[in-house]
Amino acid sequence: MAASQEEKVRVGTGGNGHLPGYAECHFCTVKNKRRSWRCLSCVGRLTLRERLVRAAEERRRRKTAAALSLLLPGLGHLYRSSPGTGIFFLTLLGLSVGSFVFIEGAMTSGRWISLGTMALIYLAVAVDAARGPGEKSPPCQKACPAGLSCLRYVGLTREGKFREALELVEILCPFPGTVGRVCHHPCEQNCRRGEEGEPIAICALKRYLADNALGGPDGFFRAEKGEGDRYGEKVAIVGGGPSGLSAALYLRLLGFRVSIFEAGRELGGMPQAVIPDYRLPGRVYREEIRRIVDLGVEVRTEMRLGEAFSLEDLRKEGFAAVYLALGAQRSVRLPHCGTREEGFLDGLEFLRAAKAGEGERLFGNVLVIGGGNVAVDVAKTAVRLGGKTVRKIFLETRETMPAHHWECEEAVEEGVELIPAGATISFEKKNGRVSSALCRKVERIDLDENGRIHPVLREGTDFVLDVDWVITAVGTGPDYSALSSPPKLKPLRRGARAGRLRTDDARGLPVVIGGDYFAGPASVIEAIAAGYEASLEIYRALHKSSLFRRPVWNRMKRVRFPNYVDRPEKARRRHPARVDPEVRCESFCEVCEVYDFAVAESEAARCMRCSWPIRSPRKVPPGPAPPVEPVKPPEPAVPAEKEAPKTKEFF
Repeated sequence: MAASQEEKVRVGTGGNGHLPGYAECHFCTVKNKRRSWRCLSCVGRLTLRERLVRAAEERRRRKTAAALSLLLPGLGHLYRSSPGTGIFFLTLLGLSVGSFVFIEGAMTSGRWISLGTMALIYLAVAVDAARGPGEKSPPCQKACPAGLSCLRYVGLTREGKFREALELVEILCPFPGTVGRVCHHPCEQNCRRGEEGEPIAICALKRYLADNALGGPDGFFRAEKGEGDRYGEKVAIVGGGPSGLSAALYLRLLGFRVSIFEAGRELGGMPQAVIPDYRLPGRVYREEIRRIVDLGVEVRTEMRLGEAFSLEDLRKEGFAAVYLALGAQRSVRLPHCGTREEGFLDGLEFLRAAKAGEGERLFGNVLVIGGGNVAVDVAKTAVRLGGKTVRKIFLETRETMPAHHWECEEAVEEGVELIPAGATISFEKKNGRVSSALCRKVERIDLDENGRIHPVLREGTDFVLDVDWVITAVGTGPDYSALSSPPKLKPLRRGARAGRLRTDDARGLPVVIGGDYFAGPASVIEAIAAGYEASLEIYRALHKSSLFRRPVWNRMKRVRFPNYVDRPEKARRRHPARVDPEVRCESFCEVCEVYDFAVAESEAARCMRCSWPIRSPRKVPPGPAPPVEPVKPPEPAVPAEKEAPKTKEFF
């Protein structure tokens, strides 16, 4: 008899026992995991805090290894505990120098080539030492801004180990339920399964794990709650959005005392205040925030930087470092728009009011100006608040608009009319309110000398729209008015969404700036990645010496995925059910439903397992699909008195 969903999820280990902490050990072929001699110096023994310290130390060691390799090729590899590679490069350099110095003769072309070869050796060795050892990552993991191991947690889901899969997600993403609903999933856009079919529903599987893993109110990364403060330094997080909360979590796990300064009445940032409930229910995000705050993070609400306090006040209060994650709160306003009394609304303010349950009912025709995801949310929210006809006008074409295509498809299903390549010229008012909008088609979009968008309109393409409300959602940006001097931003590394802040306000105080406040508006997963980067930078700034002295390596013997039959039906994706457009337009109920456990396992089984080591799938010609095997019930737990003897604990 097949096991129920709750029993399957609650067991979650397939009879192999539960490994607390580092769930990736389940992909290791060592039988006595964490107890074998091989596991003594393996990364699988590390807790999340030790992983964070190792990540910070690893980046410092990479820079030092590159410098040593430029001094003498091979020293960097010896420093990085790669003696074989270091000795090889030292020997190669000695042979090259000996052949050049001790062979007498004029500077011929051959000797010049030898000299150039030695220079290339210097450069190649330095690059190799800075890169360090690592595994080949699949395309989905490379595309994820946070570097989530999509392949492995999908594989654990395929095996029915849902609790372990969730733990693997939470290593780098403390908001799995939120990201599983609002992420733009670049991992799916780079999924190899999508080359010959539809990509794996990685984002939907993440949501399934967060909603059904039955892990209890505390995740595995909160297991170190009782360790207390390891260090005496206090760190201030200014901004309680996803980036600030992620940095607070990791800094707290590292052992610092953390205080969050939030300008609003509650934590959460833009997802809590702006994203509608039909995409992200408030209860899901609040629960994930609560678990972070319960670690011992101090929260100070209604504290706005520049009004209630300054960076100098934080320095005087004794904070050793500051992370600024204020987000992109400044809305871009159009000059020819009017006031609220005239029927003109700001998109962010409109969404905030609707999220708080204070949005007023709309009447007549609604015109939304903007082509991004915020504009799509505004249009769909206007439909739910009674808009008779909702039109969305944007500068770009349908193919080049910045909003995601699946969001636009949902908007069209709900009755939103899209008007691509259009721009508003002026508005006509009657009795003090807007009544119509004069629009014109856009021929092309140019950039002026300051890099701002300058649309070129096509003459003779004017058209008029009857409107009763005009809502603008043309973009947002960071507001640096809280700083007394213009900021000077230096990225932490190439492509990072966090950096060091150089300003007169700091006066020697290490200040890191990140998230939307650093690089402009982006996704929630990118904000989480910025918080992770900021926490490691603050740790390195406050503790420059090596605190992770125990040598560890990734000594896991990876499970070699077996060959599997790649049938044509595996190209088809299992889409989660959606509420009918006629029903969802009447309320803010969640549009997309969660997978059930059978569909989740079936969808995870479509993964091509495109990592090393792999075996190419064996394809079969089209034909009738094989019968679906029933789900086997979980193996019964072994009684305590009959449990197999354990090996000796070595640590």
